[in-house]
Amino acid sequence: MKFFPLAFYVAAGLAFSGCATEYRTKQDMLKASGFRAFAVMKPAQTALFKTLPPDKISIVTNHRRAYYVFPDPEIDRIYAGTKGEYRAYEKLRARRKLSAEKLAADTPPLDWNGWQGLSDGWYSF
Repeated sequence: MKFFPLAFYVAAGLAFSGCATEYRTKQDMLKASGFRAFAVMKPAQTALFKTLPPDKISIVTNHRRAYYVFPDPEIDRIYAGTKGEYRAYEKLRARRKLSAEKLAADTPPLDWNGWQGLSDGWYSF
């Protein structure tokens, strides 16, 4: 019987851990959308890598296929994805923007006038 409560808590923790996913960087959002990271190693890759604008997703064609690429010059990696993965990234960005706007709208402004005690000196050293 001790097994059931432990298994229940583990399953519940795994189920709810995906609900509060936070993407800290653009790279995290790209990975979550299905983009794959590739190391830039060959001289030809390095030459192409340097032509891409930093911090911007560009379209590159290879063998008549379009790929969406994002260079990360800090670690010499390139993130590449297809049109479907780019759409998933755009949806993720829109969802993140909406949640940030909702958080800002739900947060009441601070009323510093209610903090009259700060000027009374109770906090002084």
